[in-house]
Amino acid sequence: MDPQEATTWFNALHSAIGKSTQKALLDANRALVSIIGELKHIGWLSRRSGSEQNGRSSSESSDELDKWQSIFVAVTDRELR
Repeated sequence: MDPQEATTWFNALHSAIGKSTQKALLDANRALVSIIGELKHIGWLSRRSGSEQNGRSSSESSDELDKWQSIFVAVTDRELR
């Protein structure tokens, strides 16, 4: 109903998601460390969809520039180079 309540809800959700993510990271490392190495980070990222040319997005429609794509990532030591 008000900004303070929204902040309380956000902080509670953020904390719960963070704890769940850390537990999932520990569980995944137990299962996968011998196969892909230690996972350093897992989580969701958003990136703009569309093709890129010369570092700039190009699209026939400006609406497509506003589209975001959610991707799940897992980062290992090899990918931190």
